[in-house]
Amino acid sequence: MTREDYLDAGESFVAPVVTESILHQVYQDLYPPLAAHALLHGHINAGRLVHASALYYVQVKRGTKFKARSLEALVDALCPSPSTLPGLPFSPTIDINSTDSVSIFGDAVERMSRDVDLGTAMALVLVNTAREAASPRNTASYRRIVDSLLLQNRISTAANVYAQLVRDWHFRIWLSGASPHSEPLNDPVPAPALPQDRTQLLNARVAAPETDEDAKTSPAADQDSSDAAEESSQDLESSSSSEAMPSNSTEPSSEEASNGPETETDALLLDIYKPEDITPAREMRLDDPTFILPMGNKLLGRIIRAILYPEAVDMRKPDRRFTTAPRWDKDAIIATFVLVELLERRQIGARDISGLLKIASEAPEKPNFPIKLFRGGKLHRVKPYAHIESVLRALMREPPMGERRTQLYLPGTDIPAPPDMLRPLTIEAYNQLLLFGLTRRVSEFELHSLADSMKTLGVEPNQETDEVLFRRTKLAQNRLVDELLARMPRPRQTDSYLEERGVRDRPKFKRRA
Repeated sequence: MTREDYLDAGESFVAPVVTESILHQVYQDLYPPLAAHALLHGHINAGRLVHASALYYVQVKRGTKFKARSLEALVDALCPSPSTLPGLPFSPTIDINSTDSVSIFGDAVERMSRDVDLGTAMALVLVNTAREAASPRNTASYRRIVDSLLLQNRISTAANVYAQLVRDWHFRIWLSGASPHSEPLNDPVPAPALPQDRTQLLNARVAAPETDEDAKTSPAADQDSSDAAEESSQDLESSSSSEAMPSNSTEPSSEEASNGPETETDALLLDIYKPEDITPAREMRLDDPTFILPMGNKLLGRIIRAILYPEAVDMRKPDRRFTTAPRWDKDAIIATFVLVELLERRQIGARDISGLLKIASEAPEKPNFPIKLFRGGKLHRVKPYAHIESVLRALMREPPMGERRTQLYLPGTDIPAPPDMLRPLTIEAYNQLLLFGLTRRVSEFELHSLADSMKTLGVEPNQETDEVLFRRTKLAQNRLVDELLARMPRPRQTDSYLEERGVRDRPKFKRRA
């Protein structure tokens, strides 16, 4: 039987309307890889997305490895696209009143479909199923889901999906033991699933909303559950660290904690959202160029733009959209909290969310609602905005009074450098920054600003460094800076460029005869 025969069989294999028992009966057998792929794409081409999703869901759980492009095609067909009709933000791909049964996926799809459309809910469940089964998947599937969530104004859910992708990528790099720059720069495959002995740790809920049942839970039960989680995570203690909560994020009362997120989508999606303990803590600076994701910042930029520049529809002219002031509601605060946590874990750079941090520091309102957070197998109740403020204070901390310290800024931003960089720089740290530039591990603009600032400001001698050694080393550092500037393309010498450097008249060049 050829591939075309399989495709034809896929288009006429299942009736348009089936029940859950028929789906189980049809897809319970383990298909050969070629037959499973052909049947899956046959359902997608015929527009039977519920059957294609059921086939993928059952076969992946039974061990079939689909290609990443197959999941991408299925997710792309499930997620809605912007609508061309006035008054409708998107066109759903699956009718919510469809007679096809979706109970084969459990109650996950039904719960999530209360806040997002049915196609996006099914896509989220399928991506999570592939993640748990270590089935191949690519960044395009996550990108399509994030675009669909932003289209439905679900910014916090989109931030959770992006955080899941980032942590998968970092964990994959950690497992392989390779440098992040040895990976392809366009579309890295997220990390495989962990072994079975670490499944309990990965299935912990990270930021699920507070419920009445959790508020009535006794402390003894919480202690027993935390002890069990600690025993399951003993294998990761040597390679990953669970940081304690900051001093300003104390545990509020249960009545205060019941004001958390009320949507079912956050409750379920944060089941998918894995804990930060899968990535070992590393002593790196927040602006370390080694932590620039190879997938680029386009996906992160879309989430930040949805917070900073939300679009509103003119009711008189629905086809026109205009940007409003930055939104700072509960959904945007939770999304900012997720991104700030990635920043705190050194999984994204500070310059990537510099605009978001600036808006967060200038927010007129300071909401005070808590969410639940699991760290190291223990439950913490943390207030998102208080945690965001603590990170902002750590980033923008000024030097103590009476001490003269050179104020450094993160490359390409107006945010002051972290406290570690505000201290007098040692020669080793300065040489390391220059080596990053010489090895082309940062952009040309950042190299130029780094070289200019370091050459102008110089380095303050450390107390443990001898003056003679410092002077000799400073000469070598200046040579490195000169070599760095010589290897970089010079900016165009415009009139404004020359005026800034004190050159009044633009140099005149003789024309060739």
